[in-house]
Amino acid sequence: MIAADVDDRFNKWLGFFNVAVAAKDIDALLILFHPDAFWRDMLAFTWNVRTVEGHGEIRQMLDACLARTAPTAWRPMRPARLEDGIVEGIVEFETNVARCKAVIRLRDGKAWTLLTSTAELKGFEASPGPDHVGDSGSAHQERPHSDAASATSQPYCVIVGAGHCGLALGVQLRNLGVPTLIIDRRERPSDTWRNRHDSLTLHSPSYFDQMPGFSYPDNWPVYPSKERFADWLDAYQSMMQLDVMTGAECVGAKYDDARGKWRLKVKRRDRAIELNPEQLVLATGLTATPKIPDIPGKERFKGPQQYASLYRSNPLHRDCRCVVVGSGTTAHDIAADLLADGADVTMIQRSPTIVMKLETLLEGFASLYGSEPKAQGITIDLADLLFAATPLRILVGMHQKLVKHVREKDAAFYRRLESAGFRLTFGEDEGGVFPQILRDPGGYYIDVGASELIANGSIKLRCRHHGASRRKRCSQRRERTSRRHHLLRNRLRTPLVRLHPDARDCKKGRPAVGVRLRHPPRSWPLGGGTAEYVEAHATERVVVSQCRSWSGAVLLARPRAADQGPAVRDSDARVRRRRRSCQGVRGCVNRSNHSRRITSARSGLAR
Repeated sequence: MIAADVDDRFNKWLGFFNVAVAAKDIDALLILFHPDAFWRDMLAFTWNVRTVEGHGEIRQMLDACLARTAPTAWRPMRPARLEDGIVEGIVEFETNVARCKAVIRLRDGKAWTLLTSTAELKGFEASPGPDHVGDSGSAHQERPHSDAASATSQPYCVIVGAGHCGLALGVQLRNLGVPTLIIDRRERPSDTWRNRHDSLTLHSPSYFDQMPGFSYPDNWPVYPSKERFADWLDAYQSMMQLDVMTGAECVGAKYDDARGKWRLKVKRRDRAIELNPEQLVLATGLTATPKIPDIPGKERFKGPQQYASLYRSNPLHRDCRCVVVGSGTTAHDIAADLLADGADVTMIQRSPTIVMKLETLLEGFASLYGSEPKAQGITIDLADLLFAATPLRILVGMHQKLVKHVREKDAAFYRRLESAGFRLTFGEDEGGVFPQILRDPGGYYIDVGASELIANGSIKLRCRHHGASRRKRCSQRRERTSRRHHLLRNRLRTPLVRLHPDARDCKKGRPAVGVRLRHPPRSWPLGGGTAEYVEAHATERVVVSQCRSWSGAVLLARPRAADQGPAVRDSDARVRRRRRSCQGVRGCVNRSNHSRRITSARSGLAR
């Protein structure tokens, strides 16, 4: 289908949609939607971030919002495009209070997904950035925030946290003319990154973390190091001239209903300050507070113990035996860092972990953020809009296809990793890393090299299931050996002999000390039946003719056929007679509770 036909189809649908919206005809609107349609709204209709699914939920949303919102003037922003049978178009429209954008995807001629998003509020348009010089010829002058200033002039909005999100929101509010103060307990905005382990890098692609008003350079890495990103935060705060109070810790907040303001208690350099903003934003991040697990027995460990946020590279780690508890992103980083310092590293994996190689993962985002979309004029902002237009339910399905491709492409890598004992998973719905981040930002690792160190054995691995798995294998081995016992006994029709550990060096045809099993147990040594220790020489009693490994250093033997008969019965009688006097003999064991008695005696049959 040529581009003109795609545009005609999309514009025809948009024309019908415009007419139905203007008439506020909800029935006519629903006819234009696919039965399995999704409508994701970001403030434009619901003043919230909400996704509705199916005709029933869409009707309920329109009943509540359509008349109040009064959307008009839906018009295309760029030509529609066709991909995998889906027609995609980007439009702009207006409501009573805002200018908005929308992404519409058509399947079978009807709307399959619709994103409506507010771009700006009417009457509150963003002003030029801080690099703009006004009529007076002077730019905004940066000023450090003082305690005296906070006591005399109260900000309308306070943002707690001067990290990535806090600074970005501060710039947006500043451009809207909203008096905003950002406070942070650290001395620099970048310290949230600098005070981490040395091998830390940005773990999400940098094009997901663009800062408003000041884009990264063209040669900016996809996963910059922590020092490089920290330098960027400091430079961004300075160049965007944000009002930041550092060294200030928020110790309490309570809303005053009578005044309609917050009472924010701040401690700064041993001095108490109270701020009274009307709006309060917490931008402290997902991992600002350490989550230290309570591991049984850690109080008995005499060596140094550190939580991940306190770890730093140290030459003293050389030749030390180090254990890293956990198998997520930070655990992999620290384990690789310790290995580089010359330590003997063991990783303790407590639960299955998602692992995906960085190179393969980036291929999944190439359709929006790669070089080809850039050549088509798709900017970072537009790519973000298209990415947000995909409802999470559909996004999971897309990532399930990506995971299937990744597992096929990197099958050899995953086989080597599992051979090392690593427990792999790809999420509860096989969606991989991105759905996992949305649910719980942990339990995954985007491989930048540490997985290879595990696969080749440089980083040792211990898993929670290893003990149980070993017990299961031992039980299966005992069952197999017991079956061989019975098969061998039935074939030879002679009693079997289990050699005493003292006879572990015996070879075929050599003397042996062993245990004659009158009734071979089903699973040694837990089964029933009596057994007696006897001593003999090859010429007299036992010859080792069957040698098998069983439960460590155990050999199986059978008596010589020529030695069966009265001599055997006589020797058995001698052994039984000696039981009465074996109570003081070393090695004598009486286990009547288990219906089993094993007696050690030296009969001296060969003398």
